[in-house]
Amino acid sequence: MILRSRTTVAALRLATRSYATKHEPRQVLNAEVIARLQQQEQAIANRQRNLPPPGSDKYFYLTAIGLILATPPIIYYWWQHRAEHMGKKKEDMLKQIEIKRKEFLESQR
Repeated sequence: MILRSRTTVAALRLATRSYATKHEPRQVLNAEVIARLQQQEQAIANRQRNLPPPGSDKYFYLTAIGLILATPPIIYYWWQHRAEHMGKKKEDMLKQIEIKRKEFLESQR
């Protein structure tokens, strides 16, 4: 079993080598490609960025204001949904208790 796995590994190495030699070598960068890359690099360097000045907390304040404005409606909706759900659940529990109470009283007679 060990001998078999070693021969398999050696066979795979040979197969990989023959596969690797079948491919063409990578193309070397020529003058056109280098010129195009330099133009792209210069264009990126010259691009104007719309970044806020250092020390600006504009996005922090916008996020804080958005959260402050969005929180009350979300809490109100959640509270109303919870009140309705718990009210229904409470009514169902009271009905079940009443049914069990009647069954208990009938069994006691």
